[in-house]
Amino acid sequence: MAHQDARQREKIKRGVASPPGRRRSPRQPRKPAKISLARPDTNPPIQRPVAPTKEPRKTKTRQTVSVAGIFKKSKSSRHKHDKHHRRREASPEPDLLADLTDGIAEARAALDTKNRASFEKVHASLTARIASTREKDTAFFQDMAEAANKLTAPLADEQVQSVTMEHGKRVVKMYRIGDRVERIKEMVEQEEKRLVDLWRQWDEVQAEYVALGVDVFGREAFGLDGEEREKGYKREMELIDVEIATRVEELAEDTEDIGPDIMKKMKASEKELDSNAKKEQARLISTLL
Repeated sequence: MAHQDARQREKIKRGVASPPGRRRSPRQPRKPAKISLARPDTNPPIQRPVAPTKEPRKTKTRQTVSVAGIFKKSKSSRHKHDKHHRRREASPEPDLLADLTDGIAEARAALDTKNRASFEKVHASLTARIASTREKDTAFFQDMAEAANKLTAPLADEQVQSVTMEHGKRVVKMYRIGDRVERIKEMVEQEEKRLVDLWRQWDEVQAEYVALGVDVFGREAFGLDGEEREKGYKREMELIDVEIATRVEELAEDTEDIGPDIMKKMKASEKELDSNAKKEQARLISTLL
């Protein structure tokens, strides 16, 4: 197509061919097609009487277009055509289809070039980003692999430094991690045994405390049932109180016939009995606690 354009330009320079703008077509100009438009009917349509509930329908006006002139071809006189042909040889009409094809080809080539450049640019950018990301991922995986190797490596043979105080002086010693771990295990086992023994002693103390509380305050104070026969300090105090009350009642019956002097002696003896009972109670509490 470029070759045809070059040949056309050379013909124009030599004067053999006229420029495309100055060419005269041998065809006769076509007569313009006649288009007739139908005017819309301005007269209002006649409305028939209808029911009052229905609205009257509106008539639609349609425009009519005559296309007869489009298909009508103009006929030129053969004589005039021959005369014009003898007077001057008509220059060939430009090949519109070829020009259109060339334009499409040029546009296609330009689009292809532009698209290729854009694609190459995007591809290069994407390739660079992928390469950068791949390098970062590779470095990350290498770091993770090294960290995993360090974490999974055995530490039993590693040496650690420990600082202790002996006789008021700082002493730096090196220990093997495996030996320290074994030592800690032994200490834990010993402490577990001691803890079991301490729990056993605690249970015994709790049992003794509950038994002492039951003896002093009774089983009801600790929420225990009273089926078992009570014993201990409380029971002894209750028995002593019952015994004293019985003796007082007996003495009261015996003293009804005794004079005032004997009543005074009896009251003194009651006080003495009360004091003796309190002393006995204090002695029992001291022995229990």
